Formats: sequence, C-alpha cells, structure tokens
Amino acid sequence: SDNLGISTERLTAWQRVARDAGGTAEGMTAQLKESQQALAMANRGILPDGAQEFYRQGGDSLQSYKTAEEYLAARIAIVEKINRTQGSGAAQLAASQMGLDPANFNLYKQGNEAIQKLIAAKQKLSPWTKEEAAQAIIVKNKWDQIGDTYDKVSNKVLFALMPSIDKLLNVFERLGQWFLDHKDQINEWVAKAVA
Repeated sequence: SDNLGISTERLTAWQRVARDAGGTAEGMTAQLKESQQALAMANRGILPDGAQEFYRQGGDSLQSYKTAEEYLAARIAIVEKINRTQGSGAAQLAASQMGLDPANFNLYKQGNEAIQKLIAAKQKLSPWTKEEAAQAIIVKNKWDQIGDTYDKVSNKVLFALMPSIDKLLNVFERLGQWFLDHKDQINEWVAKAVA
C-alpha cells in the first residue's frame, strides 16, 4: 500500500469491493498500480496507454491528478456515464480502451459515488492496520521459508531413498510377473478354496 500511496485499510477495501463485484483483489491492486504508473509517465511527458481514449472521452489533463485513486475515479466517471447513456457494450469498450481491467467492469459501471460508499463500508470492516499487514508479511515469508525447507528436505530424502525404491519396484514387478505366469494355478486354487 505504501508503494501506491494509500493506506492498507483503503487498499484492502478497494480489493474487497472489487472481489464482491466479481473482480479480483489482485486485479484491483494492479489497476491502482497501472493508474499510478500512468500518472508518472504523464508527468514525464510520455503518453501512457489508454490516455488517448481518456482524452477523447473528455478527461482532464493527466497532470491534474495527484493520486492513482483520482485518475482511476476520473476513468470510472466516464465509464459510468457511457454505461448510463450508451449502454454496457459502449462502456466496456471505452473502459478497455482507457486501460481499465475488464474483470472489474461490474464495479466501474456503478460509478464513483456507489463505489466510494462501498469502500467506506469495507474500510470500517477492515481488520488490517498497517502494522498488522507488516506482521502478516513477516509470517507469510516465514511460512514460505518453512515450505522451501520442507521441499528441499523431502527432495533430499527422496533422492537418498531412490536405490531402495528401485529395489522395491523391482520386487513388485517380479511379483506381478509371477502372478501373470501362474494365473491358471491361482484361479484353480481360488476355485477349490471357495467351492
């Protein structure tokens, strides 16, 4: 969240709102990151992907937006207006051409007012503070380290046991062949045993 310039609670709320609308948390994080990068490019005089359609739809100069959320909100406002006036197909096309993730279209078409209400409600329920998120990352990294250690140990044990496993497989192969070679006698014995 620090990299995106928003609080952990707000980022979590965006992610949950996107997920509830049928998108993904990862997709929303990527969308906010894309918005941030687009503004950085614009501030360097580079026209980012989607900006041409944004301007064609009446968007303000990208340099007028200070945060990724502001730029995303401006594109959402355009999508909501097109959805209301021209329908879903035209709104989806405009959203796509402005660089918005199609997976989050059901969220974007609701418009900024509805989205901000949803975000506010999710923020109230957000269990993650910045400190808790940092602790969660530490726990996740330790858990990943345990998983990596387990993988390494299990591979070493498997490699060490390969000669024994090969011998065991050979025994099973010979046993299977013995059953095939003696199937008539086995069938005869079973027939006598159950008669």
